[in-house]
Amino acid sequence: MLNNLVGELATQDNSFILQNQQTEASLEILDKGWQRFHQLMVKFQDITTFSQQLNKSQNSQNKKLASLVKIVPNLLE
Repeated sequence: MLNNLVGELATQDNSFILQNQQTEASLEILDKGWQRFHQLMVKFQDITTFSQQLNKSQNSQNKKLASLVKIVPNLLE
C-alpha cells in the first residue's frame, strides 16, 4: 500500500512538472508576442510623429509625403 502511495505521488509530481513546463512555454510565447506588439506600436508612433512633423513644414513636397506616410499603417492591416 505504501508503495502505491509513493508511486501515485511520483506520478502527480511528474504531472505538475510537465504542467509547469507547458505554462512556462506558453508564457514565453505570450511575452515574445507582447514584445513584437510593443515594437510595432513604437514604430507606428514614430511614423505618426514623422507625418506630423512633415505636415508642419512649409514645403509642399513634405506635405505630400506626410499624406503618403499617413496611409502606411493602413497598408499594414
